[in-house]
Amino acid sequence: MEAAPRAHSRTGAAADPNVIRTMRLHYGLEDAGWATVTLESADQRVEMAASYLHDSLRDLASAARALVGGAAEVRVVFMDEPGEHELIMRRASATAVDVEILWHEHWESWKMEGGQGKRKLLGSTSVADVRGQILSELKHLLHENGEAGYRRKWVEHDFPVAEMRELEEAG
Repeated sequence: MEAAPRAHSRTGAAADPNVIRTMRLHYGLEDAGWATVTLESADQRVEMAASYLHDSLRDLASAARALVGGAAEVRVVFMDEPGEHELIMRRASATAVDVEILWHEHWESWKMEGGQGKRKLLGSTSVADVRGQILSELKHLLHENGEAGYRRKWVEHDFPVAEMRELEEAG
């Protein structure tokens, strides 16, 4: 018996909810305004530096909340110095999202590049998995650092308490 072809979305990742892979996210807060963010999907793994120059954790929480609310596409920037990673999540179905990470040599979010970027990861997962992974990392960071400790380490931005609460309530 021949297998049916898999549906593909605009990004080329499998959009069939039956072939969704689990996404694994780790957000490691370091001292002096730096974090290391690791995203894994299937056999792909990308490690990204994130600078305090952009409030990436708040954007990540807001992106997850937007996806749960039905957004078609969300983007999160992880600024390095120089360059940046861009996490793009596009809805592939009612319950699935395609996940793509691009690397830009310059700060594309500040309009310093104007290019497409270099793809570092392409996969798919469920909206529920995105919500669960991001909410888990938010809770872990808050438990580990507290609001004051987060602010001390992240320098420019407060912990995204309101966004975390909205994400909790969205489930």
